[in-house]
Amino acid sequence: MSAPVRQRGFLLALAAEGIAPTIAGCAGALAAGPIGGVAGVVVGQVVERAINFFGPRIVESWTSWLNGQPKSVQLSAIEQLAELTPSKARADASAALARLAPAEASPEDCALALEYLCAIPRAVQRSLVPDVQTGGLTLPSYQNPQDPHVLLRMLPTDAPPYPPHTPLPESPYLLGDLVGTGGFGVVYRATATSLQHLRFAIKFCLDRSMVALLRRERDNLERLIETAQERWSERIVRFYGYNLDHPTPFLVYEYVPGGDLTTLLTNMKQQTGRGLAPEEVLNLMKQLAEGLAFAHERGLVHRDLKPANVLVSGDTLKLADFGIGTVVAAHATQHSQIGHTALGQLRAHEQVTLYSGAGTPLYMSPEQRRGEPPDPRHDIYSFGVIWYQLLLGDVTRELHPGWARELTVKCQVPPEQIALLERCVGWIEDRPRNGKELLALLHPEREEHLPVHRVAFEEVPPEEIQATRKRKIMLLAQLRQLLADWGTYEHEERRARTLTVLDLLVGMALPAVMAILVFTTVHLYFLMLVGTVLGVACGVIAVWALLKRRQVHAERTRKILVQRAEKLAADYPEEIQSWGGSLTLRSPQLLKEMIEAMQLDNPVDLTASKEQAPS
Repeated sequence: MSAPVRQRGFLLALAAEGIAPTIAGCAGALAAGPIGGVAGVVVGQVVERAINFFGPRIVESWTSWLNGQPKSVQLSAIEQLAELTPSKARADASAALARLAPAEASPEDCALALEYLCAIPRAVQRSLVPDVQTGGLTLPSYQNPQDPHVLLRMLPTDAPPYPPHTPLPESPYLLGDLVGTGGFGVVYRATATSLQHLRFAIKFCLDRSMVALLRRERDNLERLIETAQERWSERIVRFYGYNLDHPTPFLVYEYVPGGDLTTLLTNMKQQTGRGLAPEEVLNLMKQLAEGLAFAHERGLVHRDLKPANVLVSGDTLKLADFGIGTVVAAHATQHSQIGHTALGQLRAHEQVTLYSGAGTPLYMSPEQRRGEPPDPRHDIYSFGVIWYQLLLGDVTRELHPGWARELTVKCQVPPEQIALLERCVGWIEDRPRNGKELLALLHPEREEHLPVHRVAFEEVPPEEIQATRKRKIMLLAQLRQLLADWGTYEHEERRARTLTVLDLLVGMALPAVMAILVFTTVHLYFLMLVGTVLGVACGVIAVWALLKRRQVHAERTRKILVQRAEKLAADYPEEIQSWGGSLTLRSPQLLKEMIEAMQLDNPVDLTASKEQAPS
């Protein structure tokens, strides 16, 4: 195979060269739509995973060049591929496809191949770890860059349905960077024009069979949204909504910028040369138990708890993908060979899933495999498997006879931890009944424990912390008062535009009735008619004057509220500007969402602070 000119990120051109013979017809193989290609992907009718179709050919193309190269050159080529910007990757991939795509390839074939190639640098970047010496990213030291399995795990699972940084059709969202691809589908970072202060993670489901299962879960999704509107837990990724009737069905979650537990474990092994110590793992598991306790108390069962669904945000662990666990687990039970087939016989996408800590069958309890109804103890079993894997430092390991002895000898895990882990993965009647009971066994004091290896933050003086907290309390109180006043203004404005029965009775009917009664008594019917007309006319004038007075009063109220919003923006310029400026304070709906977001970020007792804030 001819090697291209060694420009930066040239492995992307090698990938295009590897898939070139198979581009023609790839749309029909990857998506079953009326016209195939990206249009087929957009309607979510995926027949085959893109990595199964393209992955082996790309790996073969890469290994043919990497073999025989010095290791430093191999690592440099992989690192340069990960550093490609989205625009540069798209330009290079487009040029390579223009040169290599066969003449019989349709535009849909080329478009699908282009999107897959453009997703490769981001997928490679997520496979690398920080390099202590250079400060950049590099391949973990214990992985061989010539190993085809290592190279395969760097590739995206699916072809993204939309280019990054484009509006999502038929929605208020603007797609940002591609976060990654996985067993459920494709994930983008996103924003909404009306909610500039929030960052979302949009998960697209490309498998039509999963979409059908999701539609059956609508009630659970609605209940999850209602629960999320209450006081939420920092241990759980917030669920904002969904659209299963969109051409590409999607769900909207809170965006968490960190990696997951698998990434944390990989980084730790790279930096320290070992995995996590038993006490470090225990501190992580306590955080997971806190998230499960919050969910189980509200009747929510995850059913797909695994390392890939535990995100890391600074020192905090967050449980992700609530609401789709039942669907993913059911799909994995029917289609996945993980746990039943040797590693070498797994398909490409299942190998990637396994090594990324997303192998659902490894974490499913025996009862869940049998299709029994959701039970918090199913999550407790998955919790135990994650605990076991973190102690070993290997997310591909499944429980086997003698695992307790293995942990005792190899990892020096204390007996009390072994005993509790045995309860978690043992007979269902012996397991803790829910997350709350598990948390009590793990951590009776209910104190906050954070991982031992934390990000070092600059120490803030206590008086500065107190001043910042007081500032947030004052701002929240004023925002809540402003929201209440906007509600009063809207009520007044509706009154200024609406005639009530009482208005008509007093303004028009009463004068007319009085005129009829007076003139009927003296039998002056002509004057009665004239008096009635005059009475009605006076009534119309009176009603008009009443409505005009209300309108003037409502307009005066609005001017006062606008002035208060401008003053609030001047008093708190940084906070208000981060939400889109003072204009945002003129929308009661946006104002309400801002208050909810601030309460999540700063859960303080607002009732105690109302007296401190000016009305």
